[in-house]
Amino acid sequence: MAKAVIPRAGDWRAIFQLAGECRELGDDPTAWRDHLLEGLSRLIDADLGSSGESSGHAGGPPRSLGVAHYRYDRFVGPKVQADIASELARDPTRYCIIERWYAAQAREDGAALTRRRVYEDREWDASFSANFVHRPLGVDHVVACFRTIPGGRDVCIGTMLFRGRERRDFDDREVAIVREAHAAIAPLVGGPLARFEEPSPRDLPPHMRRVLARLLEGDCDKQIALRLGLSPYSVNQYTKGLYRHFGVRSRAELLARWLRRAYPNPPTWLKESDSA
Repeated sequence: MAKAVIPRAGDWRAIFQLAGECRELGDDPTAWRDHLLEGLSRLIDADLGSSGESSGHAGGPPRSLGVAHYRYDRFVGPKVQADIASELARDPTRYCIIERWYAAQAREDGAALTRRRVYEDREWDASFSANFVHRPLGVDHVVACFRTIPGGRDVCIGTMLFRGRERRDFDDREVAIVREAHAAIAPLVGGPLARFEEPSPRDLPPHMRRVLARLLEGDCDKQIALRLGLSPYSVNQYTKGLYRHFGVRSRAELLARWLRRAYPNPPTWLKESDSA
């Protein structure tokens, strides 16, 4: 077996910096994955990518638990992207290469592999994945990594990064960067980094997002009512709605959710239209 390539010193610094930047966006499961994809794409010179959570790695049916995308809309038309995403959401096994990645992950958790490591060119060229996924997207080369998250019970974080058809394949150093980035990120998922299946502030109506933002700033009900032009009764009702949404019973429990999880100011889930 070939000896695994170790990233360079500068690569390690970039990986740890990227992990720290993701932690700063940790309360938003889409925002930190968007940043992960952007950072990894920059580090290994990928054109586009997807990152998410999935189950079925231990033998059950493959199932996507959520996914974020990077640069698809700038690389292909939205209809092409939507058609492919719809087909793969209906049946992830249609992207046949994923089953081989799952098998590799079962043998070595966190293994990062290029397409050519699991598919020979002749077999690949005749596959559904090549003809109905990669070619419409205008890509060929891909590197993927799946790594189990803590307490996930067969749940992995996985990332696929692609290059255009006329470009070179990913080299061993670039594959190693993807592998070690996942080794740094995966232990944080469900802790400092939010999972897709957790209740998200993005799912709240605007008025509740505004109240949550003020609570995170430490305002009391009267201060929130004054700043947002609401009655104290309305603030109280919105706060109770926040408790139900996040499955907590008190303000202390609600705020404790953010003690382990950073968020920018303003939070990514607080839209400009929500500002007051």
